[in-house]
Amino acid sequence: MQTIVLDSVNKSLEVVMLASASTTNPDFVSSWADNTGSIFTEGSTDGVLNGTTPVTLVQAPSASTRRIIKSVSICNKDTSAVTIIVSYNNNSNLRRVAENTLNAGYSWTLEGVFDTTGAMIFSGIGTQGPSGSQGPSGSAGTTDWDDLTNRPANIIALGNLADSVGYLYNNGSGSLSYSTPPGTVSSGNLTETTSSILTINGGTGAVIGSGTTIAVQKASASTSGYLSSNDWTIFNNKADSVSTGSVTASGSVGTIAKFTGTSVLGNSLISESGSIINISGTLITSGSITGDALIKSGGTSSQFLKADGGVDTNTYLTGNQNITLSGEVSGSGSTSIVTTLASASVWNAKQNAISSGSIAAASAKITIGGSPSGSVIGSGVTIDVSEANLTLQNMGGIVPISKGGTGQTAKTAAFDALSPMSAAGDIIIGGASGTGERLAVGSSGSVLHGGSVPQYGPVIESDLSLSDITTNNTSIAKHGFAPTLSGITTQFLRGDGAWAQPGSTSVPNAYVSETFTGTSLNIVHNFGAYPIVQCNNASGSVIIPYSIVNNSINDLTVTFVTSATYTVIATLGSPPLSNYISTSNNYAMLASDFIIEETGSSKIVTLLTPVGRSGKQVIIKNSSVGVCDVQTASGSLIDGIADVTLSSYDALSVVSNGTNWLVI
Repeated sequence: MQTIVLDSVNKSLEVVMLASASTTNPDFVSSWADNTGSIFTEGSTDGVLNGTTPVTLVQAPSASTRRIIKSVSICNKDTSAVTIIVSYNNNSNLRRVAENTLNAGYSWTLEGVFDTTGAMIFSGIGTQGPSGSQGPSGSAGTTDWDDLTNRPANIIALGNLADSVGYLYNNGSGSLSYSTPPGTVSSGNLTETTSSILTINGGTGAVIGSGTTIAVQKASASTSGYLSSNDWTIFNNKADSVSTGSVTASGSVGTIAKFTGTSVLGNSLISESGSIINISGTLITSGSITGDALIKSGGTSSQFLKADGGVDTNTYLTGNQNITLSGEVSGSGSTSIVTTLASASVWNAKQNAISSGSIAAASAKITIGGSPSGSVIGSGVTIDVSEANLTLQNMGGIVPISKGGTGQTAKTAAFDALSPMSAAGDIIIGGASGTGERLAVGSSGSVLHGGSVPQYGPVIESDLSLSDITTNNTSIAKHGFAPTLSGITTQFLRGDGAWAQPGSTSVPNAYVSETFTGTSLNIVHNFGAYPIVQCNNASGSVIIPYSIVNNSINDLTVTFVTSATYTVIATLGSPPLSNYISTSNNYAMLASDFIIEETGSSKIVTLLTPVGRSGKQVIIKNSSVGVCDVQTASGSLIDGIADVTLSSYDALSVVSNGTNWLVI
């Protein structure tokens, strides 16, 4: 078994494909063991290849650790052959380990290439090695059996070998015989005759001898075989299916058959005789019946067919039948009737018996117009309004403002019709006698003041008049106002609410951070001692200023060569804690991060671009029980690769060189 050792944090094993896979990238599985000199730890890595993008098979070990690669297996899951290149990456210097083309299903390992059955594939024979030294001479023989007559029992007689090319074979009698090769083997074609329904691919020269033909039998009543095109047409024109079983039929000539039983055919009620179709029963239909053939004979053109279908002419309803009227109105006729009143006096008496009345208003709530007198039949009608039933729902029209309404149909328009407001920001206030008036919005920064007349104006000190200054000051129990400033620049607000000058002794672990844009900054820190100063640019990278001058033990001046945005940090005692972040999710690095702890399995930590951050350092710790991927952004690399996989409890420390991240 081959073994590869990674003995540096800059060494790893990677693989790349010469071209993208047709359908599926190959899988890989690696196993390794770490040796720190006192601890031996086994581990493994698995994943898939990524086309022409390099993939790390085994990551570089941690510092002071030797990683021994025990096995690597790459299996081609694609439908086509793929070519892989395995390289030993020594600080971005690639040393080729192997280059192999794997057929579909084949696997590459450190031991060699294996096919789908697990057999090792030998792609060729190496060159001949150097000749070895001559061995020692043997002792002289004691028996001369050149003619093989007294040869040892374990020596097989071969006979004389001719100078011509031949071969040895077992002659069946316990010895080998020699013979010249047989004659040249001829080949023939595999073809089809007669049927012309077979397609033979690769038949040329496919058989030994002069050739072989294949013929397919044609189907007949006694022979199974193929169906000819004519027979197929006949078969295809047959009924799609025929039910099994038997049917018994009997009936009369000219009568349409019907099933009189499950398997019995007999006469129906429909028969034909020449051009006439007879129905011996009653014809019932829910639709319309048209056609002269359904009209019974026996009537004339001025007669109508009875509903019962009878032919009795006496029951026909004839056209122009006479109609007679009797009573107070009399008359007769067929196409028209002239009527006569029996008595005009009787008619007039009936008409005079009809009385008329007037329409009148029952109250002042309603007004009757026109000519209400004698306008109704009877003694008369009165009309009134029922106020209990008078609601907005049964009133029509729009009530104008003059009638107590708004003159509108929608609520917004109705409010605007009555509102005195006319511009954005207006409010309604009570004017004289409380009448609603418009107050326009005040200017920016103004507030609404009370008084006899509400108005907008600026905030003045009297508006903030407090009844009890002490009560409204901040305290340990509540928020509030700060005490009045003392006006002394060297004093600071103490925790008890008093302004005081810091003592002459140094302040432990004091810290001041100021960000500015320019070339020079003066910081008054009042530490009473000379602090430690650190400068960062806008990207968070540490930079060296042109000069740092301590003007006194309480202030300093930092100067830079070029004008830009800088952050100056002054500390006294221990430096401030480095920025630490812990996450269990995918995380994108911030410019202020220094230590990133990933506690979630199979998560990704994405580094910022190293461009413009020369000297920026960050440490990534994988505290999960699974793996953690550290990836780069904007096309940058980590020691020449795009991402680094950290095993459980591994850590990675990198620093920017202004272009890429370097492992340190």
